[in-house]
Amino acid sequence: MNKTIWTESILSEKVKLFKSGKRDFSPQELNDIKIDLLRYKDCLTNTQFFESKIKNFKVVGCFAESFHGELLTHILVKYNAAIAIIVSMDEKRIVLKKNNETCNISLCTLAKLLCNGDCYEAYNDLAFGKITEKFLKFTKTLTPCT
Repeated sequence: MNKTIWTESILSEKVKLFKSGKRDFSPQELNDIKIDLLRYKDCLTNTQFFESKIKNFKVVGCFAESFHGELLTHILVKYNAAIAIIVSMDEKRIVLKKNNETCNISLCTLAKLLCNGDCYEAYNDLAFGKITEKFLKFTKTLTPCT
């Protein structure tokens, strides 16, 4: 297969060229986009989401190995979650994102406490961490979303 792996920087550059009208997407790029959209739809269909609360804020999470950014946004929007969590078992990593409009919890502090994590202080809406005993204890409070 001759599929191009689109990193965020490659995608960003292609979108800039497309938006400026300098060129259209090539047939190969359009095919790659179509394949990625199908993979994303498949991911959404086959992913189970779980919910809980942290300080009365709704937390929704799932297990996923790809489409982390898209899934985090999907969780915040579809489930009206204050905090979205993705667990990547392959990477043994936790990704957290919060809705800054509805949640005043410090995601940096939460990530440090829950999963020995860290965040970009300038962007207190995204944090990363590891699967820890505290995180595993928290997962016992999760129930399937309805």
